[in-house]
Amino acid sequence: MSIKLDDLTYWLKKFYNKIMSNLTKIEHYVPQVYLNNFCTEQIKNKFLIWKYDKEKCLFSKVNISDVCVQNFFYDIKKSEIQEYAQTMEDDKLIDFPNSILNEDQPLEKFFSVYVEGELFNKIKKIINLYNENKEDLRKLDKLRISDEDLFYCSLYSQYQWLRTPDMKQSLDKVGEDANKGILEILDSYTGDQKDTEQIRKEIKFSETKLAKKRTHHEILFDAKHMTGMANIFYHMYKWIFLYSQDHLFLTSDNPTIFDGYYSPKNIPLFFPLTPNICVALIHEDDKKNYEKYDNGSFVKCSYDCVKYINMLTFHNANKIVLSSINNDDDIKKTLFN
Repeated sequence: MSIKLDDLTYWLKKFYNKIMSNLTKIEHYVPQVYLNNFCTEQIKNKFLIWKYDKEKCLFSKVNISDVCVQNFFYDIKKSEIQEYAQTMEDDKLIDFPNSILNEDQPLEKFFSVYVEGELFNKIKKIINLYNENKEDLRKLDKLRISDEDLFYCSLYSQYQWLRTPDMKQSLDKVGEDANKGILEILDSYTGDQKDTEQIRKEIKFSETKLAKKRTHHEILFDAKHMTGMANIFYHMYKWIFLYSQDHLFLTSDNPTIFDGYYSPKNIPLFFPLTPNICVALIHEDDKKNYEKYDNGSFVKCSYDCVKYINMLTFHNANKIVLSSINNDDDIKKTLFN
């Protein structure tokens, strides 16, 4: 039996990554199981997707395993614990739970098993329902997603929104602004500096990578917070699933458009699930559309609507826009016309 060089290289890399797993870990903040829906073709073990780099203004076809990744994005390493010790000028390492420090990488495992396993299976039910009925538009327009699956869709959207570097930077900014305000108060304090020494140390620690990463981790691990937020969005808005067969939705390294800066006031969330389906929420203040559409319904999306959502996706993207469109001229038309 002959072995091709590409296959051998693939297995050698896989073996190398396995034995080096305690030193490096490539972690996806936009998961491959989601990006697979936007895959344009498969060549052996590679699932390819079109990428547009906003900074370089360049298109390229890449493997989905190579996009939206950072080393140790979800995990706290011992080197970061040591950084804390240096920052605090303390030889003692902070008392973290063993599960945070060991090689099992609890947050990565949580995402792979629960968020990209159980939760994404609920999303796949919605995608499959569309695919099974897309040839019969009359039937599709009468279908309704169950309340349970709408809640899970809300929960998955919350996780995807919070897990990105963009959101982590936003959390860091909130912390930095709060610390800046506290320091300004302390600098105006005329009492004994020893009274404020511990507070200054804590602020210094909160500016380390360790503290910032821990803040991000604790939010993602906080089940009450996550389900609470999911419940608010599930009950507060009407959920519809926009679909388009002729004109395709894009996605990005920041796929949930979940704030009022880009998205309109009455639609607080857009989330493309596939090139053909995009989640949209309708606020009750938008009385015309709120009364027009049933909760959990599929709604045909016009070309102008797809174009508008793609424009939002482009602006909401941090660095890259991703697409299943297999012709860069078509992507350019979608993005820039």
